[in-house]
Formats: sequence, structure tokens, C-alpha cells
Amino acid sequence: MNRRLLSSVVLALAVAVPGIALTGGYVDIKAASLPREVAVGRVVPVAFTVTYPNGDPCPAARPVVRLSSGRTQREFAAVATKDPGAYLAHVKLPREGEWSVVIDARYCTNICKLAPVTAVAAVASRQ
Repeated sequence: MNRRLLSSVVLALAVAVPGIALTGGYVDIKAASLPREVAVGRVVPVAFTVTYPNGDPCPAARPVVRLSSGRTQREFAAVATKDPGAYLAHVKLPREGEWSVVIDARYCTNICKLAPVTAVAAVASRQ
């Protein structure tokens, strides 16, 4: 098959099946900021959206929130909310220290790094 014909077939498929044009593309992950300090063991909601650059929700995303501190890592699955493209994960920091927070859309290798969160002993928490 020559290149011109192949290009025409790919273009025709992209027009006929809109989802194909978005496959393997790019998504935007937007999250509200988290508190700077969180009590150890306290459940913290992490709300965010996963959308295509045009603002349409990304139905193929299966996002997770990853926390890491030193060699300790935790992963929390996010669930879709009633709003298209919106997700919510409930995370819990297991021990004191500074934790990095990453939202992984698990689609297009897109991630969103949030500001680190410090886990403090429950009695020392300012919340």
C-alpha cells in the first residue's frame, strides 16, 4: 500500500471514528491542593479531573494516587464521581514524614505531581 493511500485511510478512520483521534493522545489532570500537614492515619480526600485538552472528559482513565516517602509507597484507586471527568481518591498516610503525591491517569502516561504533604503525629496535628 503506498503512503498516500495509507494516509487517506488513516484520515478517513479518524474522521469516521472520533475516539481514534484521541487514542494515545494527551490528557490534562487538574487537582485541588492538599493540606501541607496531615495527621498520620487520617483519611484525606484527593479530588481531581482528567480531561482531554479540549475539556471533554477522558473515559479511558483509570486513575490512581501514589504516595511515597523513602522506600515506602502506597497506591490508592480513584473512583469516578457524578461529574464527567471528575475523580476522588481517599488516601491515608501510614507514618510520619514528608510524602510526595502523584496522580497517575493510567492513560497516555500522564501524571500530575502535587506539593509534598507532611504527615505528623495525630496529637501534634494542627487540624
